[in-house]
Amino acid sequence: MKSDNDNAASQVTIKQLIIASGRNVSALTDALSLMINSPVVVLAADGEVVAASPDNLGTNGYRIIQRKPVNENEYTFSCVLVGTENQYRSFGWTITQNEQVLGYCLVLCDEDSSIPTRFNDSIEVALSLYVTHIKNRVSIKQENRRLKEAFFYDLLFGNIKSNSDIISMGKIWGWEFHHPHLVLVVSTYDYSTTLQNSYSAEILKTTVDRVLASKWGTSTGTTISRNMITAVIETKGNCKSDQKREVIGLFEDILKSFDENNGISSLACGVGQPYQEPVDLFRSFQEAKIALEIGTLKGEKISFFNEMGLDCILFKHDLEDLRGYFHQILGPLLEYEDEKEDLLSILESFVECGFSVNETAQITFLHRNTLRYKLSKIESILDCSLNDMETRLNLVAVFKIKRLHIIDKTI
Repeated sequence: MKSDNDNAASQVTIKQLIIASGRNVSALTDALSLMINSPVVVLAADGEVVAASPDNLGTNGYRIIQRKPVNENEYTFSCVLVGTENQYRSFGWTITQNEQVLGYCLVLCDEDSSIPTRFNDSIEVALSLYVTHIKNRVSIKQENRRLKEAFFYDLLFGNIKSNSDIISMGKIWGWEFHHPHLVLVVSTYDYSTTLQNSYSAEILKTTVDRVLASKWGTSTGTTISRNMITAVIETKGNCKSDQKREVIGLFEDILKSFDENNGISSLACGVGQPYQEPVDLFRSFQEAKIALEIGTLKGEKISFFNEMGLDCILFKHDLEDLRGYFHQILGPLLEYEDEKEDLLSILESFVECGFSVNETAQITFLHRNTLRYKLSKIESILDCSLNDMETRLNLVAVFKIKRLHIIDKTI
């Protein structure tokens, strides 16, 4: 049973929390940290730091792992809090309203610490106060995002025709458009459906923001565009190879930072070309989407539009024309009933191996003499020479068409 002195102390503590909350969320967190004599981190539902005490605990974001309920209460748990450089053993409380999770209050502790039950009343009051702060933060963030996304939409779809307008509007969010920029889009291999899970999309966007901020140290330009996370980034490399290494490193950091337990198992990235003039960035956006789609078809994690070459031309071409060209080049082989599938597969392997007999023999497990016999048979059926440059160019093209459009299913 509490003594009168304990009750008085408890009332003072709660009063202090309420007064601190009236100032701001940081003051509330400092007061709570002081009362329970432990560091405190408050996170929004997406992992972004709302407040931290002491201040040096504030980073661009945290992840909660190894979460275990305490006393069968799913809203109170022990966990490990993982930051960009450190991780901490913690006890956590879920901040909720009407069963909606708004965020988390985490108390950092030693390995052998137990949950500070004697501060339950203070923490319960703090949780209720955090509800108001986080809801206000969400409202401000949503309004800021609405304005930002309206600007992004106009930028990415070429609706703003003046460089000076883009530069001045970008400065509102700390974006500097005086230097070359490019657009990259990040999604999943199943990008047509998976990112419709808005929670997963928000987590991925937060991850991209966090990685960009840590690498560039500035406000980041990202948005959720339908089922993709779109980012406009400044290119710091002086040549194409430097720019490529820069973007690959960025994407690798995103892969490392993203928690695959949030519903997305495999990310893909498409990268547009860099442009000096911000009014041209809509081109980079279209290029990045094409690179993502082609790269996804080819099973590539990251694809650069400026490396698409013939793939890009064939991908955008009329499908009926491509189907006609496909049959024009391979028609006799497609109509050949004996060993049709075997010969077609061997020819495709031969093309993919750069027309090397030795490499093709290895991957098809055929003796070189057997392979030469089959290639000679293919030449006879197609009435062409596989050594002819024109023939080789046509074969490269038709098998790219087959891969990009899955055209073999319509044969």
